[in-house]
Amino acid sequence: MGLFSLMEPAERDSKYRYRSVPVIVVVALVSIGLFLWLASSLPWWVGLPAGVALLALGFLMLLRLVNCILPKKFPVAEDS
Repeated sequence: MGLFSLMEPAERDSKYRYRSVPVIVVVALVSIGLFLWLASSLPWWVGLPAGVALLALGFLMLLRLVNCILPKKFPVAEDS
């Protein structure tokens, strides 16, 4: 079962909680890089709105991917 498998749901166990960190870093760097590239290569009235739209799309993609990776509820340690 892969991380981005479409046919099977992702594992939502607490041992996979650190798998979201590399996904967050990669998607954030790509969306910021594309924003800077669009803002610098196109005229500002085209590049700035397109860059902001890409940042928003990257943020929404982060929300969706992290929601798929992280468990719904972390287990609580039973300390008596």
